[in-house]
Amino acid sequence: MKLLPIKAPILHSELRNRAMKTINNLRYHKVKFFYYLKNTILFLIPRKFYQIQLQSELNKLDKYNRQYILSRLNYYNKKIENFTLSKNALTHKQLKMETLFKKFKHSAYFFDLYNIFSFFDSNKN
Repeated sequence: MKLLPIKAPILHSELRNRAMKTINNLRYHKVKFFYYLKNTILFLIPRKFYQIQLQSELNKLDKYNRQYILSRLNYYNKKIENFTLSKNALTHKQLKMETLFKKFKHSAYFFDLYNIFSFFDSNKN
């Protein structure tokens, strides 16, 4: 007669850890789903809306400490010399069309960058 090995019982703490990992994983996927849903909807909004919104935000600048804002801008934008765009650079409209036809993968980086670009003029000059 062959004896089967006895499996050690799962400890309560190990079971709790597995359950918490599963719950956290589900929360992450739920948040991720809503992030992509929100950004897909924003992707479909015409750029004119963003440009109107930008103008509205720029009009509010007088309510804030202008010196502080400029210091933050200077901290993040340290590019001093001019640069030229590559011949392969895409305009905002081209990027949107390329994306609609699935040449680019929708990632969080893509949506974040696209949302920022939506506020600005799309010509390459």
